[in-house]
Amino acid sequence: MSESDSKKFLEQLIKDISIDVPAPAGGKEPEISLQTREKLFGTEDFSALGYYAGKEYPDKVIDFTFPSLPNRENIGALAASFSIFNKKGFTVNEGQGEAVEIGFPEIDTVFQNFSSKLEPDLAVLGSPHASAQEFQKIARMLRGKKVKNSITLLVITAEATRTELELDCFEDDIKKAGGIVVTEASTPLQKSFNCTLTNSSLAAHRALECGMDSKLASLGDIIKAVA
Repeated sequence: MSESDSKKFLEQLIKDISIDVPAPAGGKEPEISLQTREKLFGTEDFSALGYYAGKEYPDKVIDFTFPSLPNRENIGALAASFSIFNKKGFTVNEGQGEAVEIGFPEIDTVFQNFSSKLEPDLAVLGSPHASAQEFQKIARMLRGKKVKNSITLLVITAEATRTELELDCFEDDIKKAGGIVVTEASTPLQKSFNCTLTNSSLAAHRALECGMDSKLASLGDIIKAVA
């Protein structure tokens, strides 16, 4: 990918702020109730679920039904990926609509879609923007580690979140490890990349749009791969 395409990719990621659960368009009731068969784990699973559902049902209002209510970060990851294809909106655990079971066989198709064989030279965490809790978790996982010279690690968050955590030195942990903290106030990197490693289906999709390869993985696997 050219330097200009890389810049476009990074600029788009900065714009992809966290999305709250959107209300169904026009106040419509859900038409499909997607009921998860298994327990989902990290944000990568919820992100992949949102991507699959949005692409599979672009014109339907969806109710995502889980055994227990997901946290804000997981819902945000789901919403961001869902909204790529579906603008109708969705609900969570309302129990309305035609019941359709969904599980890892369907979710895994998204991971297969983002499974480049290239070695990643860019890792992106925080798409949509990392919350304070996610930022702290990433910093703790990087503490005492060193990012490989062959890869650039970006942690994207809102400037307000970065400022809020400034005195707690979490940003220092990321920078000491060799990571780069990016906010809407940052200057885009002037560098080209070939393959993005991320825990966000949204970022993986954006990478493909800009001519890059991409890989979708868990946060833990990404940290192991980069440091």
